[in-house]
Amino acid sequence: MMRAAANAGVPIRAVPLDSPEVLAAYQRALVLVRPDGHVAWRADVEPQQAGAVIDAVRGAKPIAREGRSHLEAAS
Repeated sequence: MMRAAANAGVPIRAVPLDSPEVLAAYQRALVLVRPDGHVAWRADVEPQQAGAVIDAVRGAKPIAREGRSHLEAAS
């Protein structure tokens, strides 16, 4: 994900989620949070097509999977 963001010119930084409270709130091990605090993506493993996720998050291309986006809303 870091490499895909760098390749797309998207600034990104890794922050460890080592607090039990934070892990419980996000419900996943990996979380991509926009600068405005919106959770744009979350999962327990890196996506196979990280570039597609980065493109969707930055509005370059939508990605869909059987009627549902790969990007999971934080509800």
